[in-house]
Amino acid sequence: NEKIMKVQKQRFCHLAKYCFLVSVIMSFMTVSYASSQKNIGIMGFQNTSGCRGIEKIMQTALLVELSKHNNFRIVDRGNLDKILNEQSLSRTGVIEKDSAVQMGRVSGINYLLTGSVLETAAALPGKVPMVGVSVFWEIIDTTSGAVLSAATVTGTVNKILQQEKGNKSWRMPPAAYTKAAQNAAEKICESLEENLNMPMLSASVASIYGNSIYIDVGANKQVKPGQVFCVYQEGLPIHDPDNGEVLGRQQRVICRIIINNVEKKLASGTIVDGELSLVRVGSRVVRQ
Repeated sequence: NEKIMKVQKQRFCHLAKYCFLVSVIMSFMTVSYASSQKNIGIMGFQNTSGCRGIEKIMQTALLVELSKHNNFRIVDRGNLDKILNEQSLSRTGVIEKDSAVQMGRVSGINYLLTGSVLETAAALPGKVPMVGVSVFWEIIDTTSGAVLSAATVTGTVNKILQQEKGNKSWRMPPAAYTKAAQNAAEKICESLEENLNMPMLSASVASIYGNSIYIDVGANKQVKPGQVFCVYQEGLPIHDPDNGEVLGRQQRVICRIIINNVEKKLASGTIVDGELSLVRVGSRVVRQ
C-alpha cells in the first residue's frame, strides 16, 4: 500500500508540474492574443442645432453609458483636453487622419469617438409627439486613422399631455434632452460593442508582395477594412523539465498590419509598425 501511494504521489506531482507549465504557456499566449481593454477618448461633439448645451448633454450621456462596459476605458476629459492643447489638435469634433494617429501615439488612446448632435422633434398624425436628439457619430482607430464605423442614431422621449382650464397641450417632460441623449448613447454603445469587441481570430500569412501582406481569412471570418492584425514570430521552444517534451513556443509581435482590402477568403493589408523584413509566409496573425 505504501508503494502504491508513493507511485500515485509521484504521478500526481508530475501531473501537477505538467499542468502548471501548460497553464504558464496558455497564460502567456492569452496575454499576447486576447483583446485588451479599449481606451476611448470622447472628442467634443458639434452642436448643429439651436438648442444650447445639447452637445455637452450628449457627451455626458456617452461617458455614463460607456463607463458601464468593462471592455472600455474612458480617457479622462481633462487629460484629453491637455493632449489637444499640447499637440495643437482640434477640439471641434473634426479631426484629420494624421492628427488621430498622432494623438494615439502620444496618449495611448486606441479609439476616438466624435460626431455632431442635432435637436429633433416629430409630431405624426394620431401619434404622441416626440422630442429628441439625432446624433451622427464615428469611431476612429488611432493606429491607422481609419474610420471603423459611422452611423446616425436618434434618441427620443414622448411629450406629456397636459390639461389646463379645458385646454390640452403637449409639454416637454422633465430632463427631456438628457433622457433622449441617454437613449441615443445606449444605441451607440451597442454598436461599439459589436464593432470593437470582435472575437479573437487567428490566421496565417498567405503571401507577401511588396509592402502588402496577404492573410488566409476574409469576409468569411468577418474581416473588414480598418481592422488591425498582429503578426507573431515563433521563438524558442518551451520544454518539460522532466522529459524534455516540447510544450509550446515563445511568441513575440513583430509588426501590426491594417487591413485595406477584403475578399471572400483572403484579405490584404499594409504594415503600420514593426519589421516587415521579419514577416514570413506562414507567420501567425491574430486580430487585435
